[in-house]
Amino acid sequence: MRVAFAHTPKHMIYPGSLTALADGRVIHAWNTWYQPEMGEKKGEKSRYVQFSVSADDGKTWSEPKSLAKNAAAHSVIRHPIVELADDEWLFPLMDRTVVYDPKTGDTKVYDIPVKHHGINSITPDESRGVAYISTCSDGRRGPGESSIFLILDLKTGKYRELIDTERHTIVQSVHPS
Repeated sequence: MRVAFAHTPKHMIYPGSLTALADGRVIHAWNTWYQPEMGEKKGEKSRYVQFSVSADDGKTWSEPKSLAKNAAAHSVIRHPIVELADDEWLFPLMDRTVVYDPKTGDTKVYDIPVKHHGINSITPDESRGVAYISTCSDGRRGPGESSIFLILDLKTGKYRELIDTERHTIVQSVHPS
């Protein structure tokens, strides 16, 4: 454990999330933009998700670890990590869902089946082995923006669509007070 992170002159850090684990530890996950690697376009930055753990309420932190880079899209974490079990942490990233084993470092990756959508929210139901996911189109606001609600089976890695807001109209009922 160490007190502070080393200076990162070639990186840009963007806040992510804090999550309290059942055993009292805290995970800080964040987005890091690195300068281009070999083979990438000049001026283009790569995004990675990194995280660190504190066992003393943030006084000291473990060395940062990185989730594997997604070659097809830039990963961004915007929501808290979900502790499914001692050895399963669910990282809800914008471009995919990752289940991470903190004991082995192994990951299971569940890519989003909807092109040009990012994860808006995720709610796991550990007793059923599923996660409910809402997505949002990555276009500009206005006509054409849509959301899709999905169920992810965490055992099989398969998604099932619940609602596609482009195809369904949601009706609000108003009740007099």
